[in-house]
Amino acid sequence: MRQLVELQVTGMECAGCARRAEAAATRVDGAVSAEADHATGRVRVVCDPARAPEPQIADRLAAAGFVPAPAPAAPTGKANEAGRGDSGDSAGAGGRR
Repeated sequence: MRQLVELQVTGMECAGCARRAEAAATRVDGAVSAEADHATGRVRVVCDPARAPEPQIADRLAAAGFVPAPAPAAPTGKANEAGRGDSGDSAGAGGRR
């Protein structure tokens, strides 16, 4: 079984840092892949949770010089749609004027 682990990482300032974070995360036994985005500070790791639990991934990122924390939950699509204020038509009824 695979799981997506998402962490908010402080200290990723550039694309090189993101590559370093990805390399650190994928060194954890059980990690299948990692994707890091220095612009958002997020690292997403696909892993086998029995072999690569989140704390172990966070420890590996910390050893690489980053400060990992659980990522805040992303808003759901329904919340985003409700917040847009439009009815979905191209004129944007109920939206910006």
